[in-house]
Amino acid sequence: FAGMNLPPDFDMEPQLKDRVRFAHRRTADGADIYFVANKMNDPVRGACLFRVSGKRPELWRPETGRIEQTAAYSETNGCVRVQLRLEPTESVFVVFREKAPKNKAAVADKATPELKAVQEIAGPWDLRFPPNWGAPEKVTVEKLISWTEHADVGVKYFSGTAVYSKTITVPANLLRQDKPLYLDLGSVAVIAEVRLNGKDLGILWKRPFRVDVSAAAKAGDNALEVKVVNLWPNRLIRDSGLPEKDRLTWSTWNPYKSTDPLLPSGLLGPVRLMTAEQADIR
Repeated sequence: FAGMNLPPDFDMEPQLKDRVRFAHRRTADGADIYFVANKMNDPVRGACLFRVSGKRPELWRPETGRIEQTAAYSETNGCVRVQLRLEPTESVFVVFREKAPKNKAAVADKATPELKAVQEIAGPWDLRFPPNWGAPEKVTVEKLISWTEHADVGVKYFSGTAVYSKTITVPANLLRQDKPLYLDLGSVAVIAEVRLNGKDLGILWKRPFRVDVSAAAKAGDNALEVKVVNLWPNRLIRDSGLPEKDRLTWSTWNPYKSTDPLLPSGLLGPVRLMTAEQADIR
């Protein structure tokens, strides 16, 4: 292939080697679709080379269906060079289906902006639990900790859905059309659903636990609600050490013992507001 001057179908900068995987297919109408995935638990950033010519790349986000027409690319020697930043275990479809604009050189390799933390949401949170599942109806946590670290036994062994609520103050200068505002939950065990001022902002099931709150946020006080769901083992561990009449769960087979370690659960944080330059989105 080198003797034929044929570049690889997909290549990447050295810092991405052994960290990024890809798959490529071509549709009947001539579009090239690359699936690019970060297999690491930390972010990666760098340039990827796709053996495509004369077409501009689009980034298709599988979690939301959003399509971004990126300006961070250039073409040379029959390959398109695209700057990518992938969050931990994040993946993206890089799709080539439209001709590149003639004036592409003017915007080649524009840097992909970094997200910047602008405010940490600290202090107490109200935490509500459903009835009849062993936990109190409501507790206040002064800081974000795993439920397993709470002094109340009902909270410590709780499995299910609990709701965090808090009023957060958003400065007016963070609400700019050219800089979307994000809420980053930090670490979550294991799934979160976010509402801001009553607006459903979706479910977050993997890192980064981050959501765009630009359309829901307002200057001043904002009502934030985060539902968090954990896994069943903690409750099963607790029940395995209780008389059958006192157990809250029933299973045909419980592999856990009362001495087994508990799984981290809940909203662990840190929770922060973050900003970035506005992407070209359609």
